[in-house]
Amino acid sequence: MKQTANLKIENERLLTLAGNLLNSYFIQANKELGKKRFKEIDDGKAVRLGSLEGGDGKMQVNLKLSLDASEFRGHLTFHLFVQALTSMLKNYSHYLPNKKKAPFFTNDQAGAGIFLVPGIIESDGQANMLVLGVETGGDSLNLKLQFIDPEQFRKESPEEQA
Repeated sequence: MKQTANLKIENERLLTLAGNLLNSYFIQANKELGKKRFKEIDDGKAVRLGSLEGGDGKMQVNLKLSLDASEFRGHLTFHLFVQALTSMLKNYSHYLPNKKKAPFFTNDQAGAGIFLVPGIIESDGQANMLVLGVETGGDSLNLKLQFIDPEQFRKESPEEQA
């Protein structure tokens, strides 16, 4: 019988794993299946992607995927979601092959973290940023795609500061 436990995984390995899963789950899947999967997470469901095993196969952690689009500006469609996801995954390439550490911010009390490697898109004059969050709890690791407000990262020009 396998135990459920918290597995330790390096951030770069987690980013690689998540990137590969997201790519195959949405981008490489046929359009109808990708839309169906998007609808599930857009409806607020956390979908099970599989499990990670460690400790010579004695430990198991369920891997889930969810979406928080509460800060998305405009109407989120499958097309816009795929654009943002593709942009985010392309930005991973700045870190992974070069063995650079991707910016990762943690909230240890909540058992959560976020990779600040965004996918940025513009639609109808509105900018939107998609990032990957990670939440742990019980026997699960939740990959949480999150749209965040890009204004919090905007730098004011000298004219705006005056």
